[in-house]
Amino acid sequence: MLQESQTGNIAEVEKNLSKPLTLSVCIPAFNESSNVIELIKRVSLEELNGAVIIEFLVDISGSSDNSEFALKELSEDIPILQVVNVGKRDGLNNALDRLILLAKGELIARIDGDVSIQKGTLASLIREFESERVGIVGPRVKTTKAADGLMNLVMNGEYALHHYISKISPKTTNLQIFRNVHVGIPSGFEVDDILIQQQIEAKGYCSKYVENGTIWVTPPISFNQLFKQRIRCISQQRHYSKLSGRLSPTQSPINSIHSLLKGILSREENAWGMFFFAIFELFSRLYVTAKESLMGHKDFTTWDQVKGTKEVKWEEGES
Repeated sequence: MLQESQTGNIAEVEKNLSKPLTLSVCIPAFNESSNVIELIKRVSLEELNGAVIIEFLVDISGSSDNSEFALKELSEDIPILQVVNVGKRDGLNNALDRLILLAKGELIARIDGDVSIQKGTLASLIREFESERVGIVGPRVKTTKAADGLMNLVMNGEYALHHYISKISPKTTNLQIFRNVHVGIPSGFEVDDILIQQQIEAKGYCSKYVENGTIWVTPPISFNQLFKQRIRCISQQRHYSKLSGRLSPTQSPINSIHSLLKGILSREENAWGMFFFAIFELFSRLYVTAKESLMGHKDFTTWDQVKGTKEVKWEEGES
């Protein structure tokens, strides 16, 4: 027979197991008031099944649009909304650092201000934390239509390629949910999502790519804009690898080649787009390598915005 103290302990354990996790939603945003307002409204209505949102934290530092006024007005309907503004634009990493430091939830959802989320995605991601081994999760990223013809083909190919890479080496970006285990972004680094994931893994947790969850991003609308974006991202990745001594999932040639072949052999509908994007990416990487060998590392801030990528359109079925 179980003694009274033992049954009490079992009841306490069962209570803790059924208790929902607390979630802090952190959104860094720069001049993105219209989408951030819509994002918060939709996320606040999501059924998370296993977590409860205790706060929305939004950093709008340096924004010159109506973000502060609009968010303060929204906080009258959503009182758990808190706005952070240090008065100057000091970069995505600093904004994320501030938000992570303020977050009180057991889980932190880092959501970029320029994404839209498919309904049910947050619940799918949170469900993964039923395993104590899981420390950080991310969904599949898809692109809205950029333009007609080759540009649209290449943009779909980029995200299809990243999908296959993430199935090999989990890559979380744009939307990450992770355990609040005191991570931060050291000064001198420029790639926030990789660093967060690396620190979570360093604490003994694993990363999980959840392909049945989806977020949508707006891609560049021309090859000139795509080239500008890729140069910035590649430069940041190279800087990260030099300082950390490791490659990001999309930097690995083995990951890229394996994923490209997998897409082609499996008759992926975006296989030709994957092929053309791989050529474009190779050219971009050679360009950055040559430029940095001549000029040294250039500090491309992650807050440089590419025209068109901040114009988010929400559709039915998205959060």
